[in-house]
Amino acid sequence: MKEKLLELFEQNRGTLISGSDIAKSLGVSRAAVNKAISGLRDSGYKFDATSRLGYVFSEKNDIISPSGIYKYLNGNKHKIVHLDEVNSTNTALKELAQNGAQEGTVVVTEMQTGGKGRRGKRFFSPRGCGVYFSLLLRPRLKAADSVFITVAASVAVRRAIKHLLHADTQIKWVNDVYFNNKKLCGILTEASMEIESGYLNYAVLGIGINIKPPENGYPEEFAFKTTNLSEISHPLPDDLKNKLIAEVLTQFDRLYETLEQKDYIEEYKEASCILGRKIEILAGPYAGPAVAEDIDSDANLIVRLPNGNTAALNSGDVSICL
Repeated sequence: MKEKLLELFEQNRGTLISGSDIAKSLGVSRAAVNKAISGLRDSGYKFDATSRLGYVFSEKNDIISPSGIYKYLNGNKHKIVHLDEVNSTNTALKELAQNGAQEGTVVVTEMQTGGKGRRGKRFFSPRGCGVYFSLLLRPRLKAADSVFITVAASVAVRRAIKHLLHADTQIKWVNDVYFNNKKLCGILTEASMEIESGYLNYAVLGIGINIKPPENGYPEEFAFKTTNLSEISHPLPDDLKNKLIAEVLTQFDRLYETLEQKDYIEEYKEASCILGRKIEILAGPYAGPAVAEDIDSDANLIVRLPNGNTAALNSGDVSICL
């Protein structure tokens, strides 16, 4: 009932709909409509009610919902699963994948209690402050090439923000989107592999984008290195969360169709915020200071070490020396 009502309102956002028309459209009583609308209000949705005339679904609503996302998607290749709160969208989607969920399934949430970053790091995911979602992929891809999913996703996020907010963002190898030297978006790809063939069973692509700061500010570990879309554009567009999820999915779908052609690598390289800069390599075959010199056609980071030698990194974390 709630989702059907939301779908009806999303299709008529900003338009007055009478209670009797809603009841007739959904095949329920007026009392059921009133109860459902009260429930939506309790969930944070805003309605501009006109006595005896009906309801107007406010343009100011910015709450994630499947119907809100579908409104901005072309085609039906994605099945949106909305969970109000979850430990991790990646974890939830992996469970669905293991039970046979179709490629293109997306888990979205308002809040993660255990949001994950690479190498066991925490991704801070407070309610109402961002979009947190995971996409299920079933590519015929070698496990060693799964990095291209992450690379393509970072380009897709960058394009989506450019499209919606007309702002340029940067990419920090290998999986973060930055703005003004601060982290705006984290991306984590996790995969299941066939041991015998070395190919992926499936991949779960997790994306978290910060939209606004939490009411009480960021925890100390994030405070000086985290940014959000409200620092890029103010005021933010109406219904940004649903638009943003849909636009990232749209941009990624285009890149995914030709993933192995790697046409996006040059854009990924041009958007890099670390090339030519001193960095600290935090993991991988070498840990320590270096200079980031290039990103090759396989998305390896080419670095110059203190002894003058160069090395190609295909995994690990780096931080920028400010």
